[in-house]
Amino acid sequence: VLHEKRDLSRASDLVKMGDLAADMVLPVRIGLKQSNLHLGPGFLRDVAHPASPNFGKHWTLDEVVDKFAPSTESIDSVRHWLVSDGGINVQRLTLSDNKAWFAFDATVTEMESLLHTKYHKFRRSSDDAMLVGCDEYHIPRDVQKHIDFITPGVKLEQLHTGKVNKRNPDLPNDVFQQSAPEVRPKDPLSLNGWDCSLAMIAPCYRALYGLPQLDLGKTVNPNNTLGLYEPNKNTYIQHDLDLFYNTYAPYIPQGYHPIIKNFYGAHTPNPPNTTGPKYAPGEETLDVTLPMSLVYPQDVTVYHQGPIGGTSFIGGLFSAIDGSYCTRNHFNETVACPHLDPPKVISVSYGMGEGTEPSAWQDRTCNEILKLGLRGTTFLCASGDAGVGPDKSCNGDDHTGFLGSFPVSCPWATAVGATKFTKGGNATMHEKAIQFSGGGFSNVYEAPDYQTDAINRYFDVIGGSPYPYYEGAWNANKTGRFNRRGRGFPDVSANGLWWNMFLNGNHSSVAGTSQSIPAFAAVVNLLNEELVRPIGFLNYILYENPQVMKDITIGHNPGCHTDGFFTAEGWDPVSGLGTPDFPAMLSL
Repeated sequence: VLHEKRDLSRASDLVKMGDLAADMVLPVRIGLKQSNLHLGPGFLRDVAHPASPNFGKHWTLDEVVDKFAPSTESIDSVRHWLVSDGGINVQRLTLSDNKAWFAFDATVTEMESLLHTKYHKFRRSSDDAMLVGCDEYHIPRDVQKHIDFITPGVKLEQLHTGKVNKRNPDLPNDVFQQSAPEVRPKDPLSLNGWDCSLAMIAPCYRALYGLPQLDLGKTVNPNNTLGLYEPNKNTYIQHDLDLFYNTYAPYIPQGYHPIIKNFYGAHTPNPPNTTGPKYAPGEETLDVTLPMSLVYPQDVTVYHQGPIGGTSFIGGLFSAIDGSYCTRNHFNETVACPHLDPPKVISVSYGMGEGTEPSAWQDRTCNEILKLGLRGTTFLCASGDAGVGPDKSCNGDDHTGFLGSFPVSCPWATAVGATKFTKGGNATMHEKAIQFSGGGFSNVYEAPDYQTDAINRYFDVIGGSPYPYYEGAWNANKTGRFNRRGRGFPDVSANGLWWNMFLNGNHSSVAGTSQSIPAFAAVVNLLNEELVRPIGFLNYILYENPQVMKDITIGHNPGCHTDGFFTAEGWDPVSGLGTPDFPAMLSL
C-alpha cells in the first residue's frame, strides 16, 4: 500500500535532476512507530503544570526511552519484512539504542525493489544542495502500522553539503544585518546615556527586563549551561568574540569561548590561522555573543551539527542527546554518537515552513521536543522574520494564505517573537512589536490546552477574526487566510533590534528573532540559576501567570499581501504574552 507521497500542491524549490545509479549505496533509516505517544501531552502536563502535584519531577532518559519504545511486535515485524521480502541480511540491520530506528546500508536497486518506487537526484534551488529520495513509496499493509517513515524517501537526504539558509531567506539583508561604525560605550557595564533604541548591548537587556547585575564572584551551577543549536557551516571566529569582549563585555576574558559539542563532522570555531575557512556568516556569532554577555560567568554550550550524510535539520541534535538517530554510517562515513545530557535550555534560531518536510518527520520531531520537556529542558524556537509569511511563498494561488513555521509551531516548544523600543531613549521605555516578527497559527497542530482560552480572548478583544479563516489542516481546497483552530505563535517575545557585535573583523549591527531568542534563552538560564533547578517546559506556567510578562499592545506583522495580525491586550499572534519581567517571573 502507498505509505508516503510528496505533496505537489505546496510550493517547492526542488528540481528533479535524474535517476540514481543502480549500485549507489543509500544510508537507510526506518522510523518505527513508538508506544504511548498519545499519552505524551498528559505526561508533560503532569510535570509542567504548576498546579500538578508532580510539577518539576522531571524524567530520566531511561524513563523516557522505556515509556515510548516501540513494541516488540513492531520491531519483529519490520525486521522480518526486511529480511524475508527485502533480502537484507539480518547482520546488516542495526537497532538504535532507544529501539526507535532500524538502520542499514542498501543499494538503490535493493530499495527500489523493497519499496516499489524509483529513486531520483534532486537539486534544491535555494542553496544548490543535492539530495536523494523518491516521490512516493509502498510497504506491505501488515507492516504499515509499525512504521512512521523511511529515509531517504519522501523525506530527502542530502548528497553534498550546501550552504545553510537563515531561517527566512526573504528577509532583506538590511533588516537582519547592517554595516555599523564602531561606537564604544563610555562604560560597558552601565547605560550611562547609551541609546538602546539605536543599538542594544548587555546593560540594555539588564535594565529592560530586570535581569541580575553582573556578579563575577558567584559560584555557578555546572549543570546549568545554556544550549545553542547550530547547523552545518554556521560558525564563529574567535577574533570576533575577542573584539566584542574588548568593546562591549570587558568582564569576559580574551580567548573565552563557548563549550563546543560537535557531531556529524562539525568543525567549530573557524580557526583564524589555518588554511581552512575564515569567514563567519553571522548567525552563530550573534547566538553566542548575546547570551554570553548576559549569563557570564555561566557557560554557553554550542551543539554544532556537521554535514556528514546530510543529517536532517534538528535531527542531529536529538542524536547527540540520546543516540536515536545514530549507530550507523552515513555514506560510508562513521558517525560518533555522544549520548550527551541535554542542557536545561536549548535555543534554536532556525526553522522552515510547515509542509517543507513530510508530516511524519515533522510529527516525530515535535514528539522529540516533548520528550525533552519531560526531561526538564526548555526548548525555545525563533518565530521567524517574515510576519505572517513572505508574500511570494504564502499558501494558495493568490499567495494570501498565512504560513505556519516549524519547529516553532510544535506545541511543546516555546516560540519567541521580536520587539523594539517605541521611540529613542533609555531601556525603561516601552516596546512594540517589530513588523517582521513571525506570528500566526499553525496549519498542522491544533491549539494545545494551555492556549485555547488565550486565543479565544484575543479574538474577543479585537472583535472577531479580521480575515476569513478555515478550521483544520490547510490544503489546496481550503478557503480563508489562516487556521482558526491552530496552535498560535509566538508565546513570548524579547527585543530583537540592532545587537552590536563584530563580524569577520568588522563592527556590525544585527536584528531579527535570531536576536530575540538568545536573549530570552538567557532569561530562562538566569531563572534556572536563581532557582537552582530547571524550569523545563515553560508554557503552562506562563499562560497560567500572564502577569509576569510585559504586555505588548502596539504593532502588527504584515505579510502574504495583508497587514497580518495586530497586537492586543493579553496574548496575541504578534508578540505572544509579551516580554519578560524577570523579578516577577522569579517570584512565582
